[in-house]
Amino acid sequence: MRSEELSQAAGNREEGTGNSSSPLGNLNTTVYCLLPTAFFLLLAVFIVSRLILNVFTPLMDPSESRYAVFAQNMTQSGNWWQPTYNYEGVDTVFVGKPPLAFQMSMACCKTLGISEFATRLPAFLSALLILWFVWFFVKKWRDAQTAAYAVLLTCCSLLFYMYAGQCMTDLILTAAIVGAIFSYLGFERSCENNDSPSANLNTTAYCPRGLKPTATDIEPLRGSSGSASASQNSLATRTDRVGSQLEVGSAKSSFFGDKTSSSRPCGFAPQLATYYSILFFVFIALGVLVKGPVAIVMSGLPVFFYVLINNRWKNLKYHAWILGSIAFLAIVVPYYWIVSVKHPDFLQYFIIEENFNRFLFKGSASRFGTARESFYGVSFLYFLALNAPAVFLLQLYPSKNRKKMYVWNMFKDPLTGMAALTCISLTLFWALTSRVLITYLLPTIPFFAVFLAVRFRDSGLMEESGFSQRLNFFLTSWLILLPILFAGVVYAAIYNTSELASPVVACAVKEIEKNPDFAQRSYYFAGLSPHYAEYYYKDKTKFHVPESIDDSLKNSENDWLFITEKQKKRLGKPIDRKLVFQKGQWSVYAPSDRSVPETQADAVETPSTVLPDN
Repeated sequence: MRSEELSQAAGNREEGTGNSSSPLGNLNTTVYCLLPTAFFLLLAVFIVSRLILNVFTPLMDPSESRYAVFAQNMTQSGNWWQPTYNYEGVDTVFVGKPPLAFQMSMACCKTLGISEFATRLPAFLSALLILWFVWFFVKKWRDAQTAAYAVLLTCCSLLFYMYAGQCMTDLILTAAIVGAIFSYLGFERSCENNDSPSANLNTTAYCPRGLKPTATDIEPLRGSSGSASASQNSLATRTDRVGSQLEVGSAKSSFFGDKTSSSRPCGFAPQLATYYSILFFVFIALGVLVKGPVAIVMSGLPVFFYVLINNRWKNLKYHAWILGSIAFLAIVVPYYWIVSVKHPDFLQYFIIEENFNRFLFKGSASRFGTARESFYGVSFLYFLALNAPAVFLLQLYPSKNRKKMYVWNMFKDPLTGMAALTCISLTLFWALTSRVLITYLLPTIPFFAVFLAVRFRDSGLMEESGFSQRLNFFLTSWLILLPILFAGVVYAAIYNTSELASPVVACAVKEIEKNPDFAQRSYYFAGLSPHYAEYYYKDKTKFHVPESIDDSLKNSENDWLFITEKQKKRLGKPIDRKLVFQKGQWSVYAPSDRSVPETQADAVETPSTVLPDN
């Protein structure tokens, strides 16, 4: 149906001049739905391809390989509370974050054995949990078609796909934040219209596409026949019919099992409100265990602005403040107490240095590295990068209709309002510092996907001629191309251009193992050893404090010297040792007190003669 016809039908409905014999009036409900088979196939492509890459992609420096070392050392020592690694030549206990994420990786390593796949499994499961949150709550409050589009739009993010296979804490934190915000939405929905039984008659904020129940709809419900409860149920049924294109006029909806739309208002449900309220506190507590107080801020900001804009302060009296606070403290306090007993300086260092000073003062922090400096407002670029494919979808429909996407009324709806405010508040908050990482904006990915999918549905754009076909074509093409593109980028980076990747080093190790003197010689990395050297070659690597390249040359005379092209340029002079391996950014030189046969040296000097160790 053309947009003019849709608008006319909606106008007739509002004026009460539509076909009264039909609950939809003149509204054409033919929708170009996403087939369930296509949805599950595309989701399977995302999951299976990510699992395969988790197995075969090597660890990357600096963060992923360092966190993998934590899990490896904790598994081997059996110590659940002390993530240790070699930092600048010294065995160090890491107190830069609570150890929950590392304990999760350790549990996977104990179950499945120490491997890249096991250390990455918690992040992968967190990604699946995020997708489940999106599916469950959007299906609950809209319909399964909208939920399917929201899930696939989340999967479209290249960085979401990447971090689903990284041994890092960020996606675990994101899952906790997403769970907390959706729990608060559940609390809000459970508190709706609790002041008056007749308040459910006002469905303006929740009618799809902004369609309002007319006087023709409402007046019969105010008659003497039937109870107030029956009247509300009757109106809700009519509202469901207006909003559910999947039930009427679309045989495809039966695959998803949609029978009614969940976008209708609901009455006050005190037990359900208490349940969601406690879940809100629990998810925030889990976020605090993963990355500290920042979880409170990132979960609380969208909630605060939603309550402020919609004047929902009265619902706060229904919050389970006592039970929720008890649950929060019961989770957080014992855990932090045990960690602080094991490491007395943990609370002071972690709370003050890692959560405040590193963001407020240049050149501060970190005992475990220096915060990366960028510029104020870089979070806006990060938001675009994280949500690039979804942002592109805004160009798929005519500009004259885009105003349907952005109306003030969208903030009144709990789902679109909270989704939009999550993206806006987190982006603005992190714009206040120049020392922000792109991973801090990861929670915007699922919520921007939810916002787009719900607005596409509620504004009627899914009924625009050709729009659904273009959307389906984009999702199918991109989700099939995404694993191929990502695998190509990773292969090019780790085998050719990056000194942060381990496969080239693995190729070098395989080559020098052919030498009979291998067992007595160590690996010496110029400048400072990468973290993956500890993960893969802990027994053979000679760890040392940071030093100049000249000092590395002197100190590695009896060892195999690993040096990058950048370090060789800074050295500014030729290295008077036999080159035994060269590929990508890495070169390996033999110990200076021994000779390597010319044939072997000549053979390995040509990069094309050394095959990657797959």
